[in-house]
Formats: sequence, structure tokens, C-alpha cells
Amino acid sequence: MNRISSVATVVLCAIFFLSLISCTKEIIKETVVQKDSIIVRRDSIIIKKQDVAKFLKKKWSLQSHEIEQYAAGLLVNKNVENFVSNNFYVEFKTAGTYTSVDRGGTTNGTYELLDDNYYVLDKGTVNERYYYILTISETAFINRGPFTKTNQLLTNYLFSAYFKSTL
Repeated sequence: MNRISSVATVVLCAIFFLSLISCTKEIIKETVVQKDSIIVRRDSIIIKKQDVAKFLKKKWSLQSHEIEQYAAGLLVNKNVENFVSNNFYVEFKTAGTYTSVDRGGTTNGTYELLDDNYYVLDKGTVNERYYYILTISETAFINRGPFTKTNQLLTNYLFSAYFKSTL
């Protein structure tokens, strides 16, 4: 009888641990897109807002970006594009305005630093989009986005953009 109850206990424990493992996998699958912004905040070096404000206000030349494409919350494709000779840039000005030049042409709008490493472009408009600053210094700036206000992907694409100071 003891042997049967010992075997039953081992089987029940195994089933319990397997159910815990499968639950963990499900949670990860369900939050693939949502957790991205959490990963950015945890893995990034937290930069103080006053330092970001000091470094950000200049013209930044786009060097390259990584493009991640998602479908149904899962990463389906990842590419890198280089732009060294294309003259694409973003310029953050002191009055809270920016100018951006890329494939879509020239865009002018507003920006606002919301947190140490988080900012919004065109807040309160249909073009509102949020970005995380992964790193910033006198000469280099890397951001990741765009996200919605609730940290969801804005589109099926997520960009990590690498900029170099033009000054």
C-alpha cells in the first residue's frame, strides 16, 4: 500500500509541475508584444530626464534601424537597414518641436519627455506615438518604438533606430 501511495504521489507531483511549466509558457506567449516595452525599461540603462533633455535637443542622423515585424503577437521577421548616405534625420528643437526627414518626406510636430527614458511625439493627435530611449549621449542616440499610450504596438512593426549626432 505504501508503494502504491508513493507512486501516486510522484505521479501527482509530476502532473503538478508539468502544469506549472505549461502555464508559464502560455503567459509568455500571451505577452510577447506587451512585454517588449517592459524589457526595454528593465534592460535599458535608466537615463535621468535632465540628461536626456540636454542631449536630445540637436539634429540626429539616422544610421540604421532594426525592423521587427509581428503577426498575431509573434515575431515573424527581423531586418536591418542602413541609411548612412540617405540624409534621413530627426531634429529635436528647444521649444518642444521636432522635424523628421525620412522616406515619407518631411514631418514637423511636437515632442514631450514623459519619463527618464520615454517620450511622445505629436501628443493628442491621430499621429501620437511613444518611444523608449535605450541610450543617449553627446554622439549617439538609440530609440525603440512606436508604441501606443498603453504600450501596445502601434503597427505590426517595431523599430530600434540608431542615430548619430550631426554636430
